[in-house]
Amino acid sequence: MNKKNKEIVNCEFNKVFLGIFVVVFGLIILLNNLSVIDLNVNMWLVWPIFIIFLGLSLFTKKDVISTSVGLIVSVMTVVLICVSLFGAKAEDVNNGINSFPIVVSSAMEIEKARIQIDSGMGDVSIYGERTENLIQGTLSTNFAKVTTESETINNVQDVNVIVEGNNKWKGSLKNELSLGISKDTLLDLVYNSGASINNLDLSELKAESVVIRTGASSLNLKIGDIINESNVSIEAGASSIVINLPKSIEAKILVESALSSKELNGLSSVGDNIYKTSNYDLGKKKVDITIKAGMASIVVNWYNPVKKSLVNLYYYKSSDDKEVSCDNDFVLPVKRDVLEGENMIKDVIELLIQGKLTQEEKNQGFTTEFPNKDFKLNSANLSDKGVLTLNFTEVPGFTTGGSCRMGLLASEIIKTAEQFPQVKEVVIEPESLFQP
Repeated sequence: MNKKNKEIVNCEFNKVFLGIFVVVFGLIILLNNLSVIDLNVNMWLVWPIFIIFLGLSLFTKKDVISTSVGLIVSVMTVVLICVSLFGAKAEDVNNGINSFPIVVSSAMEIEKARIQIDSGMGDVSIYGERTENLIQGTLSTNFAKVTTESETINNVQDVNVIVEGNNKWKGSLKNELSLGISKDTLLDLVYNSGASINNLDLSELKAESVVIRTGASSLNLKIGDIINESNVSIEAGASSIVINLPKSIEAKILVESALSSKELNGLSSVGDNIYKTSNYDLGKKKVDITIKAGMASIVVNWYNPVKKSLVNLYYYKSSDDKEVSCDNDFVLPVKRDVLEGENMIKDVIELLIQGKLTQEEKNQGFTTEFPNKDFKLNSANLSDKGVLTLNFTEVPGFTTGGSCRMGLLASEIIKTAEQFPQVKEVVIEPESLFQP
C-alpha cells in the first residue's frame, strides 16, 4: 500500500474512531437522563475525555505515542463508566436542593482585602455588588457545604470561602455558587475550582491581582478598567477560556499551552508566545494576563465600557418609625448603580417602583408597597424651569387608600426625583393619584 493510500485509510479510521466514541458517549448521557442507568460520576468530570479523543483522531500518523495515549484514555473511560454503572452504591445525599446564605462582613477601616474562593465543581458566578458587606451570596446545592474564614492583620482582611462536597454520592448533582464582592474595596482575588462552569464578571471590582486555577472547565472572564494596572493569571486544564476586555485599556497576554486554539482579537504576536495591543507600551490603563493551559480554546473579545452612576432610591424604613407616624422623615435612601443616559431620571423612577429591595435592606427595616404590576410610569418630562412632570397609570385600590400609605408612596417618588439637581419641583399626574 503506497503512502497516499495509507493516509486515506488513516483518515477513514480516524473518522470511524471519533464517530463511534461520540455515539457511545451520547447514548450514555441519554440513558442517564432517562434514568435507564444511574451514573455516579458527574458528566462534567468526563467531558474532557471527548476533547482528548478528538485530538487523538486528528493524528495522521499512528505512532507509539499516539497509540499509547489512546490506549490509556480508553482504559480510563472504561473504568469510569464501569464504576458509574456497577460500582458499589454509596450513601445517598439529600436530593433536595438546599440554599445556604454566605455573608462576610467588611472589617473596619481596611485598606485591602485578600479573598480566596475554593469552589470545587459546579456553576459559579462572581461579580461586583454594592453592599455593606465584603462578600454576600448564596450556595444552592444537594451535596456540598460552605464555610468562611476571615482575619484582619495590619488593615488587610484575609478571607477564605470554601465549598466542600460529600465524597459519597449518587445521582445527579447540583452545586451553584453565586458571590457578590464589594465594589468599594481594593482586593487581590484567588479563585480555585475543579470541573466547573465559571462566569467571573470582575468589571466593577477594584482587583489589582487575580489568580484563577481551574481544571476541566468553561471560563468566561470579564475584566474592567477601574484599576490602572492589574495582573491576571489563569491556570487551566482542558478548558474553554473566553476573556472580555474593555476597549478603554491596553493588554498583554502570555500563552503557555501544549495544545490550544487561539483567537486573540485585537492583539498581535511580539514573539515568545507574547501578544500585545498596539498601544500597550503607551497605555495609561493596562492588564497583564498569563495563561497556562493544557488543552484549551482561548478567545479574547472586546466590549464598550458603560458609565454608571450611584443613585438613591427612597423607601420607607419602618424600623426607625417606632410610633408608626408615617412621617416622610423615615423615607430614606438605599444605593443603586444605574447606567447613565438621556432618560436617566425616568429610568431611576422606574427602578424605584419595581420595589426590589435586597434581603440585606429588608433586614435593616426597609419596606415598600411597590411593586404593582399594573402601576407604571407613562412619561417623565422636565421643563426648562426644572418642573418634573411624572405621569403614572392610575390603579384603583393601589393608588388610593389611607393617608399614611398614600403619603409614603408619594414621598418615595418625590424624594427619589428631587435628588437630581436639575429637578426643582415634582408634579405627579393624574392629580387624583395618591389621594386618601
